[in-house]
Amino acid sequence: LALRAVNFYERARTYAARGLEFEVPGFMAAMDGPMDQFEAKLREVEVQSASMLFWVGYNWGAMINLQLEDPSSVVDLPKVMATMSRVIELNENTYYGNAHTVLGVAKAGLPKALGGEPEAAKAHFEKARQISEGRYLMTDFLYALFYHGRANPDRDKYESVLEGIVDA
Repeated sequence: LALRAVNFYERARTYAARGLEFEVPGFMAAMDGPMDQFEAKLREVEVQSASMLFWVGYNWGAMINLQLEDPSSVVDLPKVMATMSRVIELNENTYYGNAHTVLGVAKAGLPKALGGEPEAAKAHFEKARQISEGRYLMTDFLYALFYHGRANPDRDKYESVLEGIVDA
């Protein structure tokens, strides 16, 4: 099932990237190239394409999440993070502020030795909650799981956030 999901996420990422290719020729090739070339293409993406860029990053991140044991997949995480950072620059409100959520998951999910930043993760989760006015509960779930459950373990806060989801 995981492989099937990876295939669906890859297809969705490809569709979004094809859409961006019309706005930013060479975008798809840059996705497979060096980081500096990819970042240059990200800077060419304009505000009207923030949503399409979000879906590139979201689906790419989901693909990585399902293949954490595959180093060739995980190596693309910095590109996902750069993609979501660009979405935030363009329009941080895209899809309920979920670019912040994706960055929160990435920064909370990584150990500090590998670039994890628990406090930056917390700030991203809280910003996403602010943007969605606390109504997009997946952000709360991921905040509890990755920040209160892993990066900064606190059972009481973890349970409190999950109880808030149940109450909602």
